Amino acid sequence: MVRVIVHGHLAEFFPGGKDEHSVSIPESMSVSDLVEKLGVNPKLIMRVFVNGKPARKEDFVGDGDEVLLMSPASGG
Repeated sequence: MVRVIVHGHLAEFFPGGKDEHSVSIPESMSVSDLVEKLGVNPKLIMRVFVNGKPARKEDFVGDGDEVLLMSPASGG
């Protein structure tokens, strides 16, 4: 199980508009693939942290990992 935390307005693009998801994956997969599995375009993701450390969308995650996703800042 991978815990996915979505920060800010990005949550509106995730299932149910939720900011936290638990995703069961059969084997390790890239952060991009994980995001796509949730039905979201990875291009919406600006920053990624895996287990509290900066990561890239191309990095792999596996069972027990925590992924924090952030979108670009917006506002006026």
